[in-house]
Amino acid sequence: MSTAATSLTKMAQPALSGTWGHPDNPRTARLQDQCKQFEGVLLNEMMKSMRKTVPESGGLFSAGNGQRTARDMYDERLTQSLAGRDALGIGKGIYERLMKKFAPATAKSGGDSPTVTQPLQAQA
Repeated sequence: MSTAATSLTKMAQPALSGTWGHPDNPRTARLQDQCKQFEGVLLNEMMKSMRKTVPESGGLFSAGNGQRTARDMYDERLTQSLAGRDALGIGKGIYERLMKKFAPATAKSGGDSPTVTQPLQAQA
């Protein structure tokens, strides 16, 4: 790699610190993980709602308990995979919103990670 590319890489590294996918400490890593998990739960609930709109066939091959269980397990794995890949960006949006809300409190206190000092409130 050329020296110009190396210097550009070194310049970009501080900008990535603490951003989505590049946590700068264990607390932001945990927050990112929880945001991804929440996205997975939300996607799973959406998938369940979508499945309810499709009628099950009443013919020869109607779905039994085993098939429904396998489908539910598949849907859960699918939604976890989508959330882990940031397919829709819901987790990232939640993370950025939380960081924006609590980062000023962190800067004032001189801490290195966001601290929750007040409950989340809906903004108008």
